[in-house]
Amino acid sequence: MASIRRTIQVAASPALVWDAVRDVGALHTRLVPGFVVDTRLEPGLRVVTFASGRVLRERIVACDDAGRRLVWAIEDPWLSHHNGALEVAETPAGTACVTWTADLLPDDRAGQVAALMEQGLAIMAATLAATLGGRRPGWTAPAVRHDAVSIQQPGEKPMSEERSVPHCAQKAPYPVEVEAGRTYSWCACGLSAKQPFCDGSHKTTDMVSLKWTAETSGRVWFCGCKATGKAPLCDGKHKAL
Repeated sequence: MASIRRTIQVAASPALVWDAVRDVGALHTRLVPGFVVDTRLEPGLRVVTFASGRVLRERIVACDDAGRRLVWAIEDPWLSHHNGALEVAETPAGTACVTWTADLLPDDRAGQVAALMEQGLAIMAATLAATLGGRRPGWTAPAVRHDAVSIQQPGEKPMSEERSVPHCAQKAPYPVEVEAGRTYSWCACGLSAKQPFCDGSHKTTDMVSLKWTAETSGRVWFCGCKATGKAPLCDGKHKAL
């Protein structure tokens, strides 16, 4: 069994960092925005959508407030076993030290998982330092490398090969009247003929559609350029394209 351990220091209070970590449904807003674009909670687990469009189900095993330790397990055919833990400790300087460990099988997935963890921690440290420790002049979020974010499924291209890049369907959002409680499948690849929704065209790529459930009825603006950091909704990125 492969075991990976990575540690990074965050220029922010351990208590505040832990508050963000234990908010298990806010990966895409509080902890690693851009690296994760959506987190949906289901009973006992969270469904995590990465910037590449890959979706993983993570069962929450434990959330220990006293020890500031979160434990989860990925449930996916790509890994026959996975146990991950994120722990927040205090440094002598009073800042946070975040340690991410993962035990997994098969062993040959360790390199890809380690790359994923390293990029995630870098974005986490920068995000938390900026939002909790005071944003530094000139600070910008670290760029997201889609090759590191992508998780290879059986039969897919190795991560060392070229990965699919979303196609810009249009440089403007799609206004849609949605119904509360209804789930919509947003096209992430940009190839669908039924924009902004999926028609299965992603099957020719290594991407997947993103399922999104409306909380209230009304008009929303679905991203058309496929570059949004708030998938599936528009965040204005098309204005820079």
